[in-house]
Amino acid sequence: MSSTFCRAASGSFRAVTRRGVQTGLAAACLFVMQASARAAPPAPADFHVAPNGDDANPGTRRRPFATVTRARDAVRAKIAAGLTADVTVLIRSGTYRVAEPIVFGPEDSGTERHSITYAAYAGEKPVIGGGRVVTGWRDRGDGT
Repeated sequence: MSSTFCRAASGSFRAVTRRGVQTGLAAACLFVMQASARAAPPAPADFHVAPNGDDANPGTRRRPFATVTRARDAVRAKIAAGLTADVTVLIRSGTYRVAEPIVFGPEDSGTERHSITYAAYAGEKPVIGGGRVVTGWRDRGDGT
């Protein structure tokens, strides 16, 4: 069974899973990750995402990924290799449009010793949206 939720705390989104329960982010879910103005700067990130990034990049601060999905896949590779530290993905301000769900499952979880955190850069507000822009609307003059 899949459930959808967004948990924001001090500017972070954390995909949390428990054994046998898959959590995800539905494409229709539109949410804003907000960094707290009083929050301390985050620890150095393992991966970075920015609207001007490229998913062929290594996900560094200077050469960020373009999508949260690509960052999730890079985190999965780190998990598969065995976590030796917490993993942080920092996401720059901007709008990230998704055509399909970004799904976080049990394979995306941290361990009892190491967490996985997706967070906005301090003071920035990335928006991940799954809706489509609808154009061509006209007022028919009768309220419909």
